[in-house]
Amino acid sequence: MGFSLPFGKKRKMRKLMENYFKNRNREKIAFDAQKRQLDALLNEKRIEQQTYERFRAILETQYYRKKREEWTKVHNKFQNSLNS
Repeated sequence: MGFSLPFGKKRKMRKLMENYFKNRNREKIAFDAQKRQLDALLNEKRIEQQTYERFRAILETQYYRKKREEWTKVHNKFQNSLNS
């Protein structure tokens, strides 16, 4: 016997996951572009190594924090839809 959901909930969850992955992909592209800009600034010697490392750490921290928060939201919505 397979796992079954009421009509409509499966579609809503699929849409929720599709939106999550679209947003993650968009944010990953933006994150990579920002890293390339930082690398270019360092290579052009427009910023120092220490400044580069601080900016990079901030950029990565923000990216992973936002990623975790979004996944938590999706997970909570998914759990709520299963429980109702």
